[in-house]
Amino acid sequence: MNIPRFPTLPALAISALLCGCAGTKGTFMETMTDSQASKRILKVRAQPESLGHKRLAYHSLAYPGIGKFLQLRGEPDFIIEDHGFTSRQIVIFYLKQNQAYLFETKNGLSGTKVQASGPEPIGKKTRAVLEAIDRLEKSGGAGG
Repeated sequence: MNIPRFPTLPALAISALLCGCAGTKGTFMETMTDSQASKRILKVRAQPESLGHKRLAYHSLAYPGIGKFLQLRGEPDFIIEDHGFTSRQIVIFYLKQNQAYLFETKNGLSGTKVQASGPEPIGKKTRAVLEAIDRLEKSGGAGG
C-alpha cells in the first residue's frame, strides 16, 4: 500500500529553522512538493514549466551552492531525487555532455551542508531511459 507523505508542521518548522531566512521559502516549497518528486525522473523544462524546473528553483533557494552550480553549468535535462528526514540526494543529468552530478545535503545543528560529486558519465541503461523519455516528450506523448 502506498501511503502519501505529507509534511508535518513540526517538520516544516524545524526545516525552516535549520535553513535560515534566505532559504526558508525554498525549503518550504521543496518540502511541500517532495511527495510529487521523490524517486521519480523529472524532465527539466522552462516552457511550459515542468515540476523538475520548479524543483531546481526550490533547491537553488534552499541551497545556494546548487543555484551557483546551475548558473555556471546551465539547466540540466533531467533530475532524480530522494530524501530522508535530515538528508536529500539530487542527481542531475546533462544528456548532451553525457554527465551526471550528485548533490547530497545534510541538515544538522551546525546548519546545512551540501556535498557535490561528479561529473560522472551517464550509464548506458540510464541514458537509454532518459533518451526514451526525451523522445516521448518531444513527440507529445508525455506531459512530465
